[in-house]
Amino acid sequence: MALSNKSLNEINSLFEKCSVTQNAIIYCRSSTIDQNNFNHCSIDTQLFNCRQYCNQNKFKIVSMASEMCSATKSANQKALLKLIDEFKNINLIIYDASRFSRNILEGVILLNKCREKNIIIHNVKDNYSTEKHQGYCNFIDGIKNGETESRLISDRIKSSIKYRKSLGADFGRPPFGFKSERINGVIKFVKDDLETEIINFARNLYYGCTLVEANKQMMRITGNKIQTLFTEQCKKIEYGNFTFTMIAEFFNEYGIKNRTREWIGSSISLIVNTDPVVGKRKGYDFDNNSDDDEVLLTIKNKNKKACIALQNLDKDV
Repeated sequence: MALSNKSLNEINSLFEKCSVTQNAIIYCRSSTIDQNNFNHCSIDTQLFNCRQYCNQNKFKIVSMASEMCSATKSANQKALLKLIDEFKNINLIIYDASRFSRNILEGVILLNKCREKNIIIHNVKDNYSTEKHQGYCNFIDGIKNGETESRLISDRIKSSIKYRKSLGADFGRPPFGFKSERINGVIKFVKDDLETEIINFARNLYYGCTLVEANKQMMRITGNKIQTLFTEQCKKIEYGNFTFTMIAEFFNEYGIKNRTREWIGSSISLIVNTDPVVGKRKGYDFDNNSDDDEVLLTIKNKNKKACIALQNLDKDV
């Protein structure tokens, strides 16, 4: 009796699902740079173990992918999603279930998609695969455990941050003009004298100052005495003589660095114009070098630029 086209398609589909080749793809993931530096879960360590597993099971590696992202949302794992979309009837080698997902709901959806495409997932660390039902259940448990672990770590971090905030700790990278110091066991941002000097110098060049004061600041920053920054006839830098880009180029030429980077116009603008208030900026003294400087600050309407003028008294070197 001849088989119908529908029956043939069903048989071919069943045969296709049963015929996983010895080809394999490897997926490795790390959440952060710090985690990647730990030997037991770094991408290099995962890759080494996955390759060793492939050699032991005589799998031919046809593709490898790695990424640094969180697995609490599958949308973050672009490399993994690409592998699942591109391949079928293949072995997916991962170090453990937490590398695949740390979200039980989204992880099961991805796992079922792999089953539909006949992608068998191999857990290298625990030495099982999702080919059999027990392995499939074990893998789901692994995802669930990964999600629980992730939540516990998150709770511990939140509690730690809350406690440190109660002690007045500062977090993140200190803005230019500050440096991190541990005071009584707490990280605090404290004023950096050299960077504050650079900020004041940038503001004086932009808004105007005497050439004498500019030379003094230049000497304090670089340690080198520069006789003249401009022509001898010029005794005062006026507002508008220097743009942000010109100041950036001037700093770079004389080796005044933005920490490890070179200056650009926008970074000069940031330190010059951050949070203007009368006489001072947020976190910085507007000018801590001269008591004779008169600061005239007028803030116009919200949609208009701030007009700031500096009048400086000439002083002898």
